[in-house]
Amino acid sequence: MRFVFSATLNKTNLTFSSTHGRKASRGNSGIMHRYRYWIPPITLDLNVWEQFEQKFNNTVKFKLETNLLIADFSKLNFDISNLSATNLTKLIPKESIDYIYTDPPYGQHIAYLDLSTMWNAWLNFEVSEQTKQLEAIEGGDLNKSKQDYTELLSASIAQMFDVLKFDRWLSIVFAHKDPAYWDAIVKSAQSAGFEFEYVNSAVQPSSTPSLHKRQNPLKVLSGELVLNFRKVRNPRTIAITKVGTDVVQLIKQVAELQIVKNSGASTEEIYNALIPKLLENGLLSQVKNQLDDITPLLREEFYFF
Repeated sequence: MRFVFSATLNKTNLTFSSTHGRKASRGNSGIMHRYRYWIPPITLDLNVWEQFEQKFNNTVKFKLETNLLIADFSKLNFDISNLSATNLTKLIPKESIDYIYTDPPYGQHIAYLDLSTMWNAWLNFEVSEQTKQLEAIEGGDLNKSKQDYTELLSASIAQMFDVLKFDRWLSIVFAHKDPAYWDAIVKSAQSAGFEFEYVNSAVQPSSTPSLHKRQNPLKVLSGELVLNFRKVRNPRTIAITKVGTDVVQLIKQVAELQIVKNSGASTEEIYNALIPKLLENGLLSQVKNQLDDITPLLREEFYFF
């Protein structure tokens, strides 16, 4: 019933906006697509009971399906825990996990806990001060700094290293235009003892651009990069094979290669090619110190349309 109520609440509040040209109920809460508490110029009051009934029927359908597919399997193989990633060993034995796939918050992009306030109030979920302190974001209600974010991220990666078996993999999904965040991830992983495998990095594209992406096509990335790290007993660091390389020139070369190869390239395609290249050459720290955003550089050198 909490599933049903939570889903109903998404469409029966003042932040709901309908999708133009479609059925009135075909829309979403502004919280979900603007990532802030936003009330549209024209509000729409949907029938609460109709929405509740629809969500109830949908929930029954998916429960029937999942019960048939994973009921017995999930009893022995599936577990959901609510705890901080900075303290995984409180619940998970060391060196007991075969694979970790994680999608951490992207810095200050979305203040998840702040945006869940309405749901927490209606569902009677308590959010303690400690929970807020442990949320790995920049900004938010506590106005956390980039340093706060990177420290929490680093502590979480160290815990992932502890619970992962040797010769197993950690995959981190991430998307950000500030090289400092990428640098923080790689350094935290290497500090914990992981070995970074840049050749195994993979692009995870998004087929549905967010509202931010549509409004700021050159400033917002629509896809993510999956960075893969392996837990080994004697990790090797990334060899800095091109000390003194002109970072700006490298960025231009990578961008040009993507443009020529694909007869044009989007911002995210250039980033997805650039980040592994910087990691491979040990130049991410240098870029972090020199450039917060490469978009102005690309604007100067290439034609945008």
